[in-house]
Amino acid sequence: MLWWTGPASTPADLGARLERRGFVTEPAFGMAADLESMAILPRDRDITVEAVDDARTLAIWSRVLCGAFGAPLSFGDAFADLVRVMGLDAASPFRHFLARVQGEPAATCSVFFGAGVAGIYDVATLPERRRRGLGTAVTRAATSAALARGYRMAILHSSTAGAAMYRALGFDDVCLIGQHVWAPERFTR
Repeated sequence: MLWWTGPASTPADLGARLERRGFVTEPAFGMAADLESMAILPRDRDITVEAVDDARTLAIWSRVLCGAFGAPLSFGDAFADLVRVMGLDAASPFRHFLARVQGEPAATCSVFFGAGVAGIYDVATLPERRRRGLGTAVTRAATSAALARGYRMAILHSSTAGAAMYRALGFDDVCLIGQHVWAPERFTR
């Protein structure tokens, strides 16, 4: 579970209260980009990215997401249920992308369209595939889909590990986010 805090969060010591309850604080950066001026970065020919538009691909996407974040498969199953309810077709406000390396599933990304802004979420790469351009490729697919729908701005929140990738794509730091993570003891991150 995530709980985000910012300057307007109350009470003022909310972050400390969450830590006392077992939450771990992880730094996060709120970022935004003008989609029309984003960098077009070259992609390795072995990387392909596809939109998730059927239940079979969604199941693969969910397994990759769980593997990348160290989440239990039950989380992926529940998330897939939510996605199916919102729709897998191109008209859905919540779209998902799967990157593959030589045909093998390796990275995920989601984009939510609303209020005139494209929100980038679920950017995750399997540990053994990291630092090879997959996060960039799958994020670029999501931002390209946003441009195709007429969106000009994208937002996201990034971990420290992912921030440099997003900056290279053209995202700018806007704010710091207090990201508090809670997980059962058996959940490894």
